Amino acid sequence: MPTISKIFKGLLDGLSPKQREVIAGRFGLRGPHEEKTLAAIGDKLGLTRERVRQIENSALALAKSRIGKMAGATQLLSRVKRELEKSGGVMEKTGLVKGVSTFSGVKENYLNLLAEASGEFTSFSEDNHLKSFYYLGKDKLERALDFIDSWIGYLNQNKTKVFADG
Repeated sequence: MPTISKIFKGLLDGLSPKQREVIAGRFGLRGPHEEKTLAAIGDKLGLTRERVRQIENSALALAKSRIGKMAGATQLLSRVKRELEKSGGVMEKTGLVKGVSTFSGVKENYLNLLAEASGEFTSFSEDNHLKSFYYLGKDKLERALDFIDSWIGYLNQNKTKVFADG
């Protein structure tokens, strides 16, 4: 099984130094694995946020074109999709990282990059209502959110009974 570092080295090999710097910053691939904003990367490189966004988009397009040509990247993407399908198309980020841990060195930031580059699944960042997760498509996301809403409604209507029984 290929390692994550080999897979992503191969995906990023064809990028210019500036593209690699932008992708590494946006997805936290170097150092403390902290994702940086367009503005922070722009300040470091002396570029506008818009120019950094353009560089990021061109780098992601190049990475996307390479995914299908690299056996390791294709294997990882297939495994990610299988894991997501097994969980109904939506999965909390740490759960998916564990699910694909046969790929040595896998971390959330690499899966975030794979999601963006491939377009085959999507990353959702934590907000005030939901933890961070990945999903396969809007239909799977909507079904999961409908399920959550129905449970919230049930619990709100039956909280006395639910908590009295427990």
